[in-house]
Formats: sequence, structure tokens, C-alpha cells
Amino acid sequence: MMCEHISKLGSHYPGRFCIYCGDEIAEIDAEGGQIILKSKSENRRKYIAVIFNDRQVRVKSINLGGNDSDIEIEFEEEEGKTKRPGRDLILAFQNSEEVLRI
Repeated sequence: MMCEHISKLGSHYPGRFCIYCGDEIAEIDAEGGQIILKSKSENRRKYIAVIFNDRQVRVKSINLGGNDSDIEIEFEEEEGKTKRPGRDLILAFQNSEEVLRI
């Protein structure tokens, strides 16, 4: 079911859930080495790059915590995974540079 409040949020809304009804309105995934926020109702995507140890790295996968409190990122060129608060990811989508610094 499409969120009835999507028109109030605007096309640049950086969240995964509607602030009015709580429905999931976007999915977060890794694609082409970057993290993306894909709208469920429109053909709209927002990309963020990831900076790790002062250089841009390609993202292999991203896993969201059950309640969005944590994210786990795996890089293509690095061993292991990195855990970050989910809040950092949303702030990166809101940032005009669209960069997540780890």
C-alpha cells in the first residue's frame, strides 16, 4: 500500500519511514559500490559515497539492524565488516555532499 502522506514529504525526503504514519517508503541497499535509498512509490534514488580511512571505498553490502539502530557495511577491498549507528546513514543522505565518513 502506498503511503497517503507521500505528497507532504516531498521528493527529497531522506528517510526510510514516513514521519506521519510510520510506513516504510524507501529501501536502503548497496548498488554499484555506493549505498542507495530507493523510493518504493517513485523511480527515485539517492546515492551516498562512503569514505573509509580517508579514501572512498566501494561498498559490497549493507545490512540494517532490526530496528534501524545499527547498520553493518562490508567493503569490496577490505576485510571484515564495519558497524555504524543508523542515524549516521540518514544524516549522510541529508548532507549536501551525500557522503558517509567512517
